[in-house]
Amino acid sequence: MQITKSVSVIIPTYNGKILLQQNISTVYEALKPLFNYEIIVVDDASSDDTLDYLHKFHPDILTISNSKNLGFSQSMNKGIFAAKCDLVLLLNNDIGLAPNYMMSSLHYFDLNDTFGVMGSIMDSNKTDTLEGIKIPVGKISGIGYKDHRENNYKEASDLFTMYLCGGNALIDRKKLIALGGFSLQYEPFYLEDVDLSLRAWLSGWKSYYNYRAISYHIHSATIKKYYKSDFISMISKRNRLRLNYIFLTGKDKITFLLIARIKYILYFLFHSLKIKSSYNGYEQFFNTYAEIHPFTNSASNKLKRIFNDIYINWQKNRRED
Repeated sequence: MQITKSVSVIIPTYNGKILLQQNISTVYEALKPLFNYEIIVVDDASSDDTLDYLHKFHPDILTISNSKNLGFSQSMNKGIFAAKCDLVLLLNNDIGLAPNYMMSSLHYFDLNDTFGVMGSIMDSNKTDTLEGIKIPVGKISGIGYKDHRENNYKEASDLFTMYLCGGNALIDRKKLIALGGFSLQYEPFYLEDVDLSLRAWLSGWKSYYNYRAISYHIHSATIKKYYKSDFISMISKRNRLRLNYIFLTGKDKITFLLIARIKYILYFLFHSLKIKSSYNGYEQFFNTYAEIHPFTNSASNKLKRIFNDIYINWQKNRRED
């Protein structure tokens, strides 16, 4: 196989020296067959000695150092706009790659309308799939999706996925830059990868799921280490509401806002009675939604057709065992 594509691997990290020590060798192994590649680590104002470690043991890696903590989207965007190769692999620092990861995914980019491809994420024991294909689910309240992890597909399947996981996605750099990278409307975390993929689909570019490209969640260093659970829940709910507000249009947006407002009132009553609910997320959304920049075209109708194509493609490629 003649390899014509080059790859920039972009790894954002925050106090992630140990994770990089565990996983960086798997990245080099997966990149071995390529003639041209680069690795970029964006350090998000770590307080450990990540940069010293990289400079000493991996001087070939390009490092970008944030003077203050900027979070996932801004750190990734710095790496994306610094990259020089044809494709960029967006990779979390707690993800390791199987040796065939890169080579099993390059053929998707022989198609001019490919935006990107994500692989399957397995646990560190290599037994259970933690993340798989993302399939749209119809919901009256807005955009829904489900993560399917069974990987029971026909041998030659080219599977569409609704979105590419931001911690494990190989993407066409020019198309990624054309979209402006990750939106900052979801800071500090959650749903920015869904937003990016929906913008790509609406631009006429396809996202694929390659179950043959295996990656491993070697160690967990999640946001739970740095944020309280109530704050995480609030941001998660707020951002799901933001995603719908951004991409729904016409009657779909009116229906979404009506249902969201009813739930907000109901959750306010729960909150007043000190009953646990999603009130804080809804409050954050309604306090800030006037500042959000939504699509102004017929995004809803286009997405319905796209979601239908993704669902049909998924059903067609499932094995009947």
